[in-house]
Order: sequence, then C-alpha cells, then structure tokens
Amino acid sequence: MIQHAPIATLSVRRLVTIDLIGDLDAELGEALAQTLDALTCQGECEVLVNFKRVVGTDATGLAGAAHAIAQKRLAGWPISASVSRRDRRVRSLLSSSRIPFDELPGSLPKARHIMIARHAT
Repeated sequence: MIQHAPIATLSVRRLVTIDLIGDLDAELGEALAQTLDALTCQGECEVLVNFKRVVGTDATGLAGAAHAIAQKRLAGWPISASVSRRDRRVRSLLSSSRIPFDELPGSLPKARHIMIARHAT
C-alpha cells in the first residue's frame, strides 16, 4: 500500500527529483500522477523523474507514468527522466512518448527528493 505524505513547499532549490522505487505498476503510475498534480500548485520548478530504482514493470504502470509525464510536458513543464541503461522497456516507452531522458552516472544532482515506493506482494 502506498502512503501519501503532504508535499512541503519548495525552498530555494527549483529542481525536484521524484524517485520511483520498486515495482512500476498501475498503483505506482497513479501515485506519480498524483504527486505531479500536487506539485502543480506550488509554482514553477524543474522535475526529474528517476526510474533507476524501478525493479519490475508492467504495461499499465509504464503507460501511466509516461502519460503523467507527457501531460505535464504538454502543459509546459520542464520535466525529464533518468533511466538505467539496462532498462530497455522504460527507455523505449519514454523515447516513443518523446520524453527526454538521461542515463546519469552515479548520483543525481542536488535537489529536493520525493520518493514513491511500491513493492508487490
């Protein structure tokens, strides 16, 4: 079960990194969409969605995450993704959805982090 925590207001940093952890299924994709919607009210910021800690994926979760990101990009948000080299499914879907992604080595840039975890039982 995913527990939602209130999102604090942005500080001086404008980059927000959303780490997706565990299994990317419909529930995690929906949690990402809700998190992005919650950030809408807080003004402009740059968002990086990190898929590097995703262990398992299913089609519904991938589609939900890509849809949530693409929707915000169409609204003018500066949003991108970080993907592991070995995760071909995620890279392929993001590429076909025209969502920019990077294969960042090692650590991510300093930012405010939001972690969303989902582990199937």
